Amino acid sequence: MSFNRIDDNNNEKPNDPHKILIYGYSDQDMIKFEDSFKNVGENDFIFLNNSNLNQKVYDIIISNNMSENNTSNEDFPNIPFILLSGFSNKEVMDFFNFIKENNFPKPLIALLTKTNKSWFLKDLIKDVYQEHMIMINKK
Repeated sequence: MSFNRIDDNNNEKPNDPHKILIYGYSDQDMIKFEDSFKNVGENDFIFLNNSNLNQKVYDIIISNNMSENNTSNEDFPNIPFILLSGFSNKEVMDFFNFIKENNFPKPLIALLTKTNKSWFLKDLIKDVYQEHMIMINKK
């Protein structure tokens, strides 16, 4: 992993589809997201729930898959989580500011990578959560 400073002026986008996957927020926050995205003209968001946890991340992104699967994940925590796909560094920084300015509960945020494209959503959320806990404990 590289810890180079993010060039927040870099507006070069990766080739992946421009999508925002949102998981673990309350119904009220989901409505607030929808309203906020309408105001900024963003139509590339996908709201996820426990039925999506056993789907591969990239499959969700390319298919806009909101279909329910038969596997129950009722015991998986609703940790606010957002995955950004196809975002430039500048757009990532703008999105962080958007979350903060609109007083959304602070999410765990991940970017789509070559590695995590093939992961199941639940495994990606667990991995990002574990990294988050390591960083908190180092402080």
